Amino acid sequence: MKLWKRSIKIQFILIVTLLVILSGTLAGVITYQTAKKELKESGLQQLQEIVAGAIAVSATLQDEVIAGNLTLKEAQDKAKDIIDGPMNPDGKSRDLTKAHFMYKTEGYMWASDNDITLTMHPLGFENVSLKDYQLDNGVYLTAELVRRGKLPNAEDRTLVYPWKNAGRMLMKL
Repeated sequence: MKLWKRSIKIQFILIVTLLVILSGTLAGVITYQTAKKELKESGLQQLQEIVAGAIAVSATLQDEVIAGNLTLKEAQDKAKDIIDGPMNPDGKSRDLTKAHFMYKTEGYMWASDNDITLTMHPLGFENVSLKDYQLDNGVYLTAELVRRGKLPNAEDRTLVYPWKNAGRMLMKL
């Protein structure tokens, strides 16, 4: 009988231990997933705020063009300087350390026209067409970004895609 009591006691300890481990694991997984979702949402919100700021700068400069205070070219150059930083001495790339609209350390802004030719790019790719640039999954990246940029719902305007940067593959948003 003593062995049976000891056996029940051991069984009880094992069951309680197992329940604690399972509940702790479940709580950890749920907490991780929630934190991951909130971090992604926070990043998207920050990106949307950065874009909204750049649009506000562009709108203000457009008002200056309409008022006759700046030419269109002057306004475009000024927008590029404010958004992506002033031109470097090489005359091609921009000084991202002076950019006013950056996401973290490598999240620069760029723009293309409706023909998918880059009109603003801090790394020296202005006037380069990305019309034929395809991702590994066959999607034409810039065309897809332009298409999504015109969607009414801000949440539908984001795209996560792979991008090779300095020899390492990154996921861009």
